[in-house]
Amino acid sequence: MPLFICEKCGAIENTALGHYWCREYFKFKDASLNNKALCSECAPLEFDDGQKTGNNGKWHGRFKKEFFDKSKDDAELFMNGKAYLMLKAGISGEDLVDDTKDDLL
Repeated sequence: MPLFICEKCGAIENTALGHYWCREYFKFKDASLNNKALCSECAPLEFDDGQKTGNNGKWHGRFKKEFFDKSKDDAELFMNGKAYLMLKAGISGEDLVDDTKDDLL
């Protein structure tokens, strides 16, 4: 599972659950968040034209919210990449196929 670090709060997030892939295509009412990779909690609620984004401002709950700590995690992240982020966030292979949590989105 591809993960990234939220550019606003530092949470470790899944690219499919946060605002990652479309970050360069949509503009938000809060222009300071444009072009940033954002977790599900930090993703804005409104586009620049006032339309709702569909985000609810809450963590999705698919896995425990963990934060990247550069002072402790930087070297290990470099060495272990995504596998390390998955471990840090407490994500297992079983979590990836757990479809019982779809009501949390």
